[in-house]
Amino acid sequence: MVLLNSILLALWFPCAQFVAQKNEEQVKLIIEVDNIRHIGGQSMRLAIDKRESFLVTTTPFVYAIVEVRNDKITHTFSLPKGEYAVSVYHDLNGNEKLDKNFFGAPIEPYGFSRNFKPFMRAPKFNEVQISLTQDRKINISLIQP
Repeated sequence: MVLLNSILLALWFPCAQFVAQKNEEQVKLIIEVDNIRHIGGQSMRLAIDKRESFLVTTTPFVYAIVEVRNDKITHTFSLPKGEYAVSVYHDLNGNEKLDKNFFGAPIEPYGFSRNFKPFMRAPKFNEVQISLTQDRKINISLIQP
């Protein structure tokens, strides 16, 4: 009987987690990126991170790769309510990474939520943090190195 209860609990618990995650309220984050100077062929990479993963891991919480066809792009994400940071870069040479110079400064266009402009260092999470409690639209103007 104990074995049967353990098996039933083991089968039910993952389902309960899935239902809890599925019922988590989603909100829309619309990201508009402007100040795009190189149109066509290259992709814009948008990454959304939580505090734990911001600029620490190579895999963001969620991301999108958007083809650049105009001088402004818009992309919509559906996310659970929470605190996030958005970073974006324009992959001009298609090598799937933000290229940097000898000193570590970006040489491809990039930007952050709250249009934070870093000086001599990468931003801290709280400097680019946005709060999602309802649908929200943000604008990021690319920094042209």
